[in-house]
Amino acid sequence: MDFKLFQPLNVLLFSVATNSIMASSTMSGKRHEVSFLAEEQQMSRGKNHITKINAIANEPIIFSVDFATCFPEDISVIWRNKNSSQQVAICKEKMERSHGRFLNRIQCKKNSVTLYNLTLNDSGTFILSSTFPCKDEKEIKLFSLNVYEFLPVPHIELEQKKNTPCWCNFTLRCWVPSLAVEYTWTKREKNSGYKHYKNGSALWASLQPESWHEEYLCSVYNPAHNSCATIHVSDICPLSAPGAVTIPCNFLVGVGFWLILLMFVTGAIMVIFGSIFFKRGPPAPDNEMSMKNLTP
Repeated sequence: MDFKLFQPLNVLLFSVATNSIMASSTMSGKRHEVSFLAEEQQMSRGKNHITKINAIANEPIIFSVDFATCFPEDISVIWRNKNSSQQVAICKEKMERSHGRFLNRIQCKKNSVTLYNLTLNDSGTFILSSTFPCKDEKEIKLFSLNVYEFLPVPHIELEQKKNTPCWCNFTLRCWVPSLAVEYTWTKREKNSGYKHYKNGSALWASLQPESWHEEYLCSVYNPAHNSCATIHVSDICPLSAPGAVTIPCNFLVGVGFWLILLMFVTGAIMVIFGSIFFKRGPPAPDNEMSMKNLTP
């Protein structure tokens, strides 16, 4: 055979042999390029549905495998995020093995895999590939896991306060030591439940005495957890304390109106009498009046 024809043939045979070795190594569990490619193709075709899970840090999470007539013989768990993809556990009937970042944190059962002591860095996609004795094909389930912080009871601070007989003005701020949270304020009135008041961590209010029995509820939440705290207006505005005597603002406004009206009327009367007095001039003395009477 001509050497020029023999050299391309060697290259072709070497390429086929290399591909065969890679496929066989994948079957033995050493490499996962072929399985990753198959899973990505199934995902692109919409064959695998991604189940979204929101979980709390330091808590466990369970990934369940569907079974109809038989339990899986083995479950392979692959974890993938934006930067890497790796096999983290292999579950068989009498053996389970975990390694990498999930070492000693994965427990396998008949048709489920439990991951313990979650961390924020565990967020990613978990691929469970299961082999069933009663089925010819493997089943692949995808879970998109997002891990969030546990939220403690929020702290409510009084930042500003200014009281008048008719108004109580104050600013409240609600906070927790976490950045990835949202805040919502609701208000509870006397004869009704909580109603949405505003969003955001800060709240400014200006209330009259008839509203000083109300309370505000601050709620903090992320997609996996929520927490709340309340504050009573009676703790901020002293006139609403038990046993305190309060004067309705309507009464004070009415009194002020009548006082102003009385002052206006009094001033008008004084102006009228003053103008009459200056037009007539002062009265004549008594001696001058008697002399006029004696003159013929």
